[in-house]
Amino acid sequence: MFHVEGKLIVSRGCLLAVLRDYISSREFTIYEIRKGCSVWSVRYLVNTDDFMNPLPEGWSIWSIVWSIVLGEREEDSCLVINLSEKVVQYNLISKTLHEIYDVGSNQLDDDELIPPFTADHNVYEFIPSFASV
Repeated sequence: MFHVEGKLIVSRGCLLAVLRDYISSREFTIYEIRKGCSVWSVRYLVNTDDFMNPLPEGWSIWSIVWSIVLGEREEDSCLVINLSEKVVQYNLISKTLHEIYDVGSNQLDDDELIPPFTADHNVYEFIPSFASV
């Protein structure tokens, strides 16, 4: 069965589309289209085995991929992802992980509590269309 799950993100003046071709896929593709260009091109192929093993039941691009950061240099480009209550930076070139924040330990140094971050991705749902208006 063929499913497409995706998310659009803007970084460094490029529109990026993160797409997973079918629900049981362990990979997703990041496509880009640059300003003034009318053709999508493959920017990165990402295998989730590099950072999610085992895969959580029912994982989705909407809940895992929070952002894509295109660096000034290609080797600085990364994904900001949510893995098991941790916000993690995944470098797209070196395929390395760096923890940014542990959502589970929500205390500041002065013992003030921070409520866990939750994102409602359906508030401003964007439905892409290339139809002429």
